[in-house]
Amino acid sequence: MKHYVKFEKNLQETTILTPSTGFKPEVQVVERRKDTLLDRWCRINIERAKRPKVKAGDSTVLEIVESSRRSCPFCPDRIEANTPKFPEALISEGRLRVGEAVALPNLFAFAQHHAVVVLTEEHFLPLDRFDAIHIRNGLEASIKYLKAVRGRYPRVRFCSINWNHLPTAAASMLHPHFQVIADEAPTRYFYEAYEASRVFQGKHGVSYWSDIVEAEEEILERFIGGFGGSKWYTSFCGFGNNDVVGVVDASNLFEMSEATLGGFSEGLSAMLRGYYAIGVQGFNMSMFSGPLDTQSRYFSVHARMISRPDVKPLYTTDTGFMERLHDEVIVETRPEDVASKIRSTLSG
Repeated sequence: MKHYVKFEKNLQETTILTPSTGFKPEVQVVERRKDTLLDRWCRINIERAKRPKVKAGDSTVLEIVESSRRSCPFCPDRIEANTPKFPEALISEGRLRVGEAVALPNLFAFAQHHAVVVLTEEHFLPLDRFDAIHIRNGLEASIKYLKAVRGRYPRVRFCSINWNHLPTAAASMLHPHFQVIADEAPTRYFYEAYEASRVFQGKHGVSYWSDIVEAEEEILERFIGGFGGSKWYTSFCGFGNNDVVGVVDASNLFEMSEATLGGFSEGLSAMLRGYYAIGVQGFNMSMFSGPLDTQSRYFSVHARMISRPDVKPLYTTDTGFMERLHDEVIVETRPEDVASKIRSTLSG
């Protein structure tokens, strides 16, 4: 079947004389890969994963879990007294609850409307213990909040559901939680992705998102699996290490049916188990929705997640001048290898 998504890459070789081999020549290969939709590039060199880094075991995670538990405002015995409430005009109860999930205002907002959704009563869960119900409850609470915002502020059209897990992923609170942002204006990534999706549809007559899902499912190098109305694969041109994308059969969050929400939750839970199996501790995830007042033929709700460094007293960060100043991501893992490893853990 013909696809319009292109998987364009070129290989560059560099030769160095390394002391570990008695200064014999060593050839390293750098792959430059292009993102068809956004016309951006990343660079992959799997040898970078061997760079010397400060090591630390699980004891560091356990230490911050115990030290943060003592004063965590999201834990059940403190959440009522120690967290803010929404104005009654927006949420009459002050907070929204779905199962263990609790939606409440972010004390330090960076969006016009910014909520935190506490996912569990547990202060900390390893990635292999996030069940689909934890995620589904969090999503339902997030969507209820967004519907309340839209009902009172109809000019708000753009939103996303986000997750920073562990301090190395910029989480100031260890207790698992989503961050839901809603604005009248889109973020830069969404604007570029939405416009590029429109152009792709106009040029080729098919949705980029359906085209890439079908292509990845046929190629099977990076495809991980399908869960209800969501399909998951590793990104050919990643935004970071272990970049996993989940594409949903809906153009905005309000279009997601009960079955679609359930399938996506199962998929995200499975990806977290896969991350845990390959040694990931912290990650960032964003789930992007199309405009809440529009049914789009060319855009699909999708989530993107990348791993972040392990928790350590000191660590080598995974972003430097290339990412922050040149807007080209340096990646240490091949997406085909990541997909293979996660697939094997899910089938075992």
